[in-house]
Amino acid sequence: MPRKRKQKINWAKYEQLRNLPDKKVFLALKNAVYNLPEPYRVHKGGRGRPAYNPKAVTVLILWQFYVNKTDRDYQNYLKSTDWIKQELNLTQIPDRRTLNRYRKKITPEYLSNLNKLILNQINPSKLAADSTGLKTSRKLAAWSVKKGDRDF
Repeated sequence: MPRKRKQKINWAKYEQLRNLPDKKVFLALKNAVYNLPEPYRVHKGGRGRPAYNPKAVTVLILWQFYVNKTDRDYQNYLKSTDWIKQELNLTQIPDRRTLNRYRKKITPEYLSNLNKLILNQINPSKLAADSTGLKTSRKLAAWSVKKGDRDF
């Protein structure tokens, strides 16, 4: 039998294609946030570093919920992904304490408006969910076994 030739793998292209779905979701979130007015007011002037763009920080905060990471893990994640910084035109990534401070400024009304805008962008009548793995009972499986049906 002839031996199979090992194909060269273009790891840069692989990584680019692997991140494609996340980038699409990120861009949809970015477009939704940038179509709304600013989520909070930024004080101009004064001492210290200039404030971050409120819309960019809002996208970062919402993206943290999407990737489901803790503050410290998210900060390391942001440092390791350059495409987020490029998409939001940031020179540096905000610290976790900065994100937490800005998170407190976002109002529930703003999030409600953002939710309505995102739902209008995607057609909610075409959404479907697979519920095969969902249980109808909230009881633990250990308590749902009857006394006579034990296997042990």
